Amino acid sequence: MAITSNMARWFSNYDNRNSMGSRLRVKRIASLPDMIRQVFARQGRVSIIDLGGRKNYWNILPRDFLVEHKVSITIVNLPGDITPEDHGPFSFAEADCCDLSCFDEDSFDIAHSNSVIEHVGDWVRMFQFATELDRVSQRYFVQTPNFWFPVEPHFMTPFFHWLPISMRIWLVQRFQLGHRPRAASIDEAVRRVESVRLLNRKMYQALFPDAEILTERILGLPRSLIPVKTAKTRTAGYRVDDRGDGSRQVAVPDAFHPLPRPPAVGSGQPTRHRLTHYRASADLSLPRDRCT
Repeated sequence: MAITSNMARWFSNYDNRNSMGSRLRVKRIASLPDMIRQVFARQGRVSIIDLGGRKNYWNILPRDFLVEHKVSITIVNLPGDITPEDHGPFSFAEADCCDLSCFDEDSFDIAHSNSVIEHVGDWVRMFQFATELDRVSQRYFVQTPNFWFPVEPHFMTPFFHWLPISMRIWLVQRFQLGHRPRAASIDEAVRRVESVRLLNRKMYQALFPDAEILTERILGLPRSLIPVKTAKTRTAGYRVDDRGDGSRQVAVPDAFHPLPRPPAVGSGQPTRHRLTHYRASADLSLPRDRCT
């Protein structure tokens, strides 16, 4: 569809600082420069980890600003992605952003991610992403598109994400949506549709319980959600446990587990499972190699 292609160029031409997409981004990240200034005032330098980012994204901040505040930015992407040579304030690392075991706790002053968490997989993977991001940083600024905004930002099609999945797959097979050409096969169409899982505000608050959730609006509509944490706090619950054999195990808090909780004492219900650990676990068998 030509309309969706034009919308994609209008909203997502980030190489042009005067494009609508770039102007919206600059407005959206207004609190991030403030966070950088606060850290610099305290310690004279600022380290940032950008999960799933790109160097050209940082054109939203003037290079003089980065130099003046002695900002260093580590951009992390999946192994096999194109990894440039380190240069200027930028360094690059390969890692699964849901397993940042190659970085120590509080390695960075600020963690940042822009429209990435909706691509990492299911709820357990999202929780792991959020937990790892929080673990390696003291503050964070994370953005994701809002499920309740009527235009799906990846396919640039109104109401696309509210349609049944079978309808979305059908549309992807038959039309060019946004920047993407028609899917060549049903397999490609399914993978493309399932690669995006948009979140609403309650889901995002559950992933980032220590954050203030900001809302970016366009014409009064909630376009994106931005959890911001400006001080080091950590809510207990979700864990990524080292199993001692080179793999890791994800433990999801009971509140997000669909199984019933253990019966209360005195409830009259059978209590033979009272001591069962009612916690969903997923053996992700994640490698523990250091980042490259």
